Amino acid sequence: MINLILVKNFNNLGKKGDFIKVKNGYAFNYLIPYKICILKDDKNINKIFLEEDKKKEINNKNLISLNNLINKIKLLKYSININVKSNKNGKLFGSINKKNIFILLNNIENVNFLKEKNIIIYNNKIQKIGNYKIFIKKFNIKFSFNLNILNKN
Repeated sequence: MINLILVKNFNNLGKKGDFIKVKNGYAFNYLIPYKICILKDDKNINKIFLEEDKKKEINNKNLISLNNLINKIKLLKYSININVKSNKNGKLFGSINKKNIFILLNNIENVNFLKEKNIIIYNNKIQKIGNYKIFIKKFNIKFSFNLNILNKN
């Protein structure tokens, strides 16, 4: 039997970072070559703890950035305006998508982590002039603001 550290979540063995004990053949023929596990030694244990510390530090910085963004949006009374070109009927030439909203928010506060999937949420496609409710959900924080699409002409 050999002691290993899981590098990935793996069914029936455990989650990333768990210490496991398996037979030598299973470890050296499958788990280690497919980079599912690494040997449990002092060097690798320290490496795992350093990675966890880095992740915690990054999450703390991102949480501070998110709180700064929320405070800046509060100062704007939970409302952000965008001027875009549209036709006479109010239909936009193009549409506003998550990437555009991310760029807008990133200009207010450096929030690169909002690029992740399913953090910026809105109900309807933004293809006309009007008011839209945008939700941000990250770190167990959920807040919303109004995105006002205005005619540039």
